[in-house]
Amino acid sequence: AGVPLARLIARSLAAGLVGLEALAGIPGSVGGAFAGNAGAGGTAFLDRVRRVFLVSGEGGGWMERRDLATGYRRVDLPPGTVAAVVEVELGAGDPDEARRRIRGLMARRARTQPLGRPSAGCVFRNPPGDSAGRLIEALGFKGYTLGGARVSERHANFIVNLGGARAADVRAIMKRIQERALRAAGVFLQPEIRVWSEEGE
Repeated sequence: AGVPLARLIARSLAAGLVGLEALAGIPGSVGGAFAGNAGAGGTAFLDRVRRVFLVSGEGGGWMERRDLATGYRRVDLPPGTVAAVVEVELGAGDPDEARRRIRGLMARRARTQPLGRPSAGCVFRNPPGDSAGRLIEALGFKGYTLGGARVSERHANFIVNLGGARAADVRAIMKRIQERALRAAGVFLQPEIRVWSEEGE
């Protein structure tokens, strides 16, 4: 689960296996992609998962994909368990064609996403029938800066690190966006990223 997602995609293509191309460019590990059911281009990571090995204080065991409680950008594991191994199921295909698709996807993302600066990816889940990025832009947050963090001018659902950004900067921006979205549009923006803090939040 700790393998970088990019490495899994590269090794799969080297073995002549395809099916993960749409996820190229998503930062993080296989475990992170599993936990957040990462997705792009109509493909979600769980679409390719066959089973997962879960561990807890009592031991470990395999759980089939069909038995997992899942949803948009989430997986609800049994209490007290963590994913240690994720087994994916891919198909044989033309790796050169897959690499061409990846290059096209990355070029498109470079035009629409702030790939040149560190970020955690999309910050909020899309509300029903709308785009979080569109809503945040409509609320006037593009370019909004606090400390070393800024709402990207290229895609408003990204908060980028200008250099020296603190977690508190990002969390404060998120809170202000959520408050204004709720007040102005009646929409509660649910975070897509998971925030961990010393306070246990």
